[in-house]
Amino acid sequence: MIRTHFHNLLDKKVKELVESRSASLARGAAADYAEYKYTVGYLSGLEDALKICDEIEGEADERSSAS
Repeated sequence: MIRTHFHNLLDKKVKELVESRSASLARGAAADYAEYKYTVGYLSGLEDALKICDEIEGEADERSSAS
């Protein structure tokens, strides 16, 4: 799969954000359990978004290969 410049930048920025937020959680930044759960869900959503980007790019590669 050939990744676009945009996809590479998006991947890098999202992974940096996930790393930063995860480290913050590990240091006990969440004020309570509800905030902890929210942040974990947020991080999970970001990871899902990256997976979707990979899937879309893979589908686009398949279409361009078939042409």
